[in-house]
Amino acid sequence: MAPDALSQTVRMAEAIRLLALSDTTIRKLCDRGLFRSIRTPGGHRRILREDVERYLREHVQPQQSGQPDPAAGTG
Repeated sequence: MAPDALSQTVRMAEAIRLLALSDTTIRKLCDRGLFRSIRTPGGHRRILREDVERYLREHVQPQQSGQPDPAAGTG
């Protein structure tokens, strides 16, 4: 594997933190093709950074600080 290929990936632990998804969920999404991944010589999975960023754009809503959540109700 070329060193530049690794620079375009994230480790599983980083993907878990960024996406707020479980290890199992991320592995399943890789297996389904939603996230492209490569295996290191040691067998570890690395996720393409581009796919993580795309998922964040498409699935994560930005938080608006100071704004109450209307779905939370008033009590």
